[in-house]
This record gives sequence, structure tokens and C-alpha cells, in this order.
Amino acid sequence: MWKSLNGIVLSVCAGMVVGLPATAGEPTTAIAFEERAFSAGILFRHVQLAGRPWAVYGTGGVAADFNNDGWTDLYVIGGGDTYDALFINQGINPSTQRVWFADKSRDWGVRTRHYGYGGSAADYDNDGDLDLFVTSYGDPSSGERNGQHKLYRNDLLPDGSRVFTDVAAQAGVHQMLPGEAVGLGSAWGDPDLDGDLDLYVSGYPQDLVGNRMFRNNADGTFTDVTNFWGLNFTGVSGFVPGFVDMSRNGRPDLLLVADTGTSCYFVNKGLNEQGVPEFADRTALVDDLTTANGMGSAVGDLNKDGRLDWYVSSIYWDSTNGPGNLLMMQNQDRTFTNVAYETGVADGRWGWGVLMTDFDHDRDLDLAEVNGWPVTFANQPPQLFEQTGPMAFSNVYQESGFNTISEGRGLVNADFDNDGDQDMVVFNVGQFLNYYENQLLTPGQPVPADRNWLRIDLDTQARDSLPPMGMHAAIVVSAGGEEQLLSIDGGFNMCSQGEIGAHVGLGDATRADWVRIEWMDGSNTTILDVDANRVLTVRATAHAADLNNDGVLDLADVYELVERFMAGSLTADVNGNGLLENNDLTRFVDQFLGR
Repeated sequence: MWKSLNGIVLSVCAGMVVGLPATAGEPTTAIAFEERAFSAGILFRHVQLAGRPWAVYGTGGVAADFNNDGWTDLYVIGGGDTYDALFINQGINPSTQRVWFADKSRDWGVRTRHYGYGGSAADYDNDGDLDLFVTSYGDPSSGERNGQHKLYRNDLLPDGSRVFTDVAAQAGVHQMLPGEAVGLGSAWGDPDLDGDLDLYVSGYPQDLVGNRMFRNNADGTFTDVTNFWGLNFTGVSGFVPGFVDMSRNGRPDLLLVADTGTSCYFVNKGLNEQGVPEFADRTALVDDLTTANGMGSAVGDLNKDGRLDWYVSSIYWDSTNGPGNLLMMQNQDRTFTNVAYETGVADGRWGWGVLMTDFDHDRDLDLAEVNGWPVTFANQPPQLFEQTGPMAFSNVYQESGFNTISEGRGLVNADFDNDGDQDMVVFNVGQFLNYYENQLLTPGQPVPADRNWLRIDLDTQARDSLPPMGMHAAIVVSAGGEEQLLSIDGGFNMCSQGEIGAHVGLGDATRADWVRIEWMDGSNTTILDVDANRVLTVRATAHAADLNNDGVLDLADVYELVERFMAGSLTADVNGNGLLENNDLTRFVDQFLGR
């Protein structure tokens, strides 16, 4: 029957093709920040006892909506002589009309004092809320020791409140190597394509196999599969790992930013016959990667060519005019070319955390970077490279207000006040953190005509084959005559993590013509005519071919596809190439039949 149906559908709809809109120019807007950590209630000073491991290297935290109330919260690591804090977002204060926070670390069970370094968040147990992983070396009472990493499971209590429960030991992620206190950065991803999130933890000592891969067993436990997955190596001083589907082929790759020229790029070649992902070391494809003292990492499509690019912070020595930061543009053949010098973003002093986002909503990505190092690079301001034209950047840190001189390490972005623009938090070593509120938009006020925006959140609860929150999905937004590529990569950064959803500036476009979600299982969802200045939540259906989303695969889904196709609607673009063609029909039939 289905063979006949396939032939009927193809014959009825053959030859119908819908093209994509052409690109156009873009407006520009100014960037302005206000530092208001004190007035927002997040007055927090990091103090780490002298002599502790990697004390000067980093401190960080995580921006995430831990209680699912629609407001982004902030977890901050104290460092040993200060208790960790969990600032729960209280929304807009009626008296000030600004966002404010309250420290609920004691209520949530995370008011601990320990030698912490970095954190990351993910829904590892796929129950709909974000859990928290923190690298740690013990506490001042017992001193540095192994086996102290923390995995805080987010638990909903009967009274509706929440608490974090440390389950690292029973989950098997409390340590990396027996007898060795190792662990700095961490990141979550689904490289084995089984629909749950695995954990990668980077480790600094070069003489150890200190960068470890933990597979999620889907029962609350993890297994160290570093050797089994071919990721056992020494000589890599790992700082920042991250999983990103760089080639948009449904296989997340591993980007490992590391110190002293040891950064790596591992391409995911897919699953072997045993269902194990095979990684190939393709570091040589990334121009100048081995020249960097790599410390910060950010990914995005800077030149809007439909390919993800990679920014890595490093050290710029005046005496040698380099080597400096790397801005690596992905080429059509999947190699990368470093254009940091040509674009003016190589000199970030002693760089640490970096961000790549559209701060001014002019439909292109800007770069932010924090830096500092005792004595050699002390009293250096952060950097903010605004993209003022196609791949032309101007450092506007001073006039933008992003200019507090500090020992910056971690850096996160999030829309903390829910006004539509991206705010930032800087985590400083031995100093108070900085909360920079983006002044582009104001909570409760109309959005100016040239500053429109869109936020896209993904919900994959209904489809077991997809990782939580749509991790690794690619999103293409068509607005204002051009397309922008976004990636759900988990917001990984130097010892910190920003919010997971996707944010895009739309400039003077009051709507997106269409938004396409490229899910990790190869299916696609296209939404048409999306109004600007809103949060768009896209929910994956239980099955890719369930077009009418009624939970049943039947002829009604077939009729739905034919109706869309005949109407020339891009919602029938099953293969996600932006066209309506015969292949969409055959692809749908394959999905329907589970082929």
C-alpha cells in the first residue's frame, strides 16, 4: 500500500519547488551595558585560599533556569574561602522595575565551601529540569583530595520547592582518575546519539590521561568510556570542552580548548558496528589551533555563510605581536582559516572566557572577552568587539560600559531580565563578580523599531531519540532578507556555562519569515511567519512523521503532508534544504515507515 501511496504523492506533487529569499543589508545599533551586581542582589566575592590547585586559573558559575519559572538563575562558585551561592531570579522588582535575585543556596542544599573550579548544567536524567555538575578538589577542613566533584540532581519536592542532591559518587562522576585530583572544565553532549547527555570533563596535567569521557547509562549512573571511545591521550592541558555539530550532519564533534598549544578538534565520524562513536583527530584542519594558549571558546556563524565558525581566546604578547586569539572561519571543505589579525580581534591581552552573540540586534554576531593575569597582564579591561560591517570589528569596551578592570575568568550570557537582549556576568578571581545589564531594551517597554529579537527554546520531551532541550540542533532563521544559523551547544565556556536556548537579533524585521529546526535525528520542523520579540518554544513531536501532532501515525499525517505540499508551504520541507521537491515526499515516507 505504501509503495503505491508513495507513487501517488510523487506524481501529484512532482516538480513543485519553493526557493529561499535572497540576502540583504543590515542596520546597526549601539551597544551599552550597566554594571549593577549590587543593586540586583548578586553581590558576591570569590575568595580562594592561597596555594590551592589551579587557584589563579579560574572561577566560574552557571546561568540556567533551575526552577523552571521562566527566569534565568545564577549559580556561583566560591572558591574555598567563600561559600557557593545560588541566586534565584525573583523577576522584576515593582519598586525599581529592574530584575533582582535572592541567594537560596541554603534552601537548595548547595551552600558549601570547597575548592571549586567550574560548572555546567544539563538535564542528564531527562526529567525536565536542569541538573548541575561542579568540579571540586575538596574543602578547607580536610584539604585537597580526589573524588570531590559534585553532580547535583535537581529534585522537585512534594511541597513544590526544589533541592539539589549531590549524587556524584553513586553516579560515578565524582572523580576522573583514581588517586589524582584532576578536573577543570566540563560539557554535556550526545556523541553516541542515544538521546541522553554524556559528560566530558577536562583535566590540566599534561602527563596524565586527565581528560575523561563519561557515558550516560540512562539509569542515573555513568561509565568512563575514555579508552573505549578512543579519547585516551596525554599531553593536553584541557580547559574548555564542548560538543558541537560543526558540519550539521547530525554528529556532535568535540572541541577541546587547552593551554600551551595543546587544543584539539575531534570530528565525530559516527557509530561503528558496536554502536560506539568514532572520533578522528582533525586538529590539523584548524588553522593555527596549536599556537594558542587556549582558554575560552565560542561558536557561531559570523559571516552568515551557513557554516559554524570558532573563536578561541589566548595570550597576545606585545614583544612578539602574538600569537593572540584565534578566529577560525569554517570553509566549505570543513577546514578552518584563522582571520583574527585581518579582522582586528587577535589582541585580547591575556584572554579567558569569550562570548559570541548579537548584543545590539543588528543581525550579526559580536565578540566579548574577559582577561587578566597577575603582574604581567594586571589591570587590563575586558574586550568587546562589535561587528560593525561584514567581518569588520571595532573594540567598544570603553564606550559600551563593559569596562570594569578585573581578573576575569568565567563569562556567561543570558537574558536575566527577560527584556529580549543579552546580559553578561563576569566571574573574577579573588574579586567581586560583575553583572552587566544590556541597556538595548528595557523590561516592560516597547522594542525600538530597529532592535527586534527572537528567542528559540526547544522541547524534546516527547521524542526519546532526541537529547534534552534539543542539544546540538541547528536553527535557521530567515528574517529581513537574510538567513542566520544558530546552534544549541549548551553555552559552554571557560569554567562556566550560559543559558542553553538560542537568541537572534532581527534588526528592523518585525517577524521571521520562517524558522527551521534541524533536529539531531535528521528530521526538520519549519514554522512560518513568527512574530518578533517573543520566546518561541518548539516542541518535537513524538515521531518525526507525526505532522498533525496527535500522537498517532496514520493517513491523517499523509494527508497533512500532501495538503501542505500542494499549498507550497515550507512546512512540508521534510529534508530541510529550503525547497519543496520530490525528495521531501520520499523522505516523509521513509520516516513514516521507520526506514
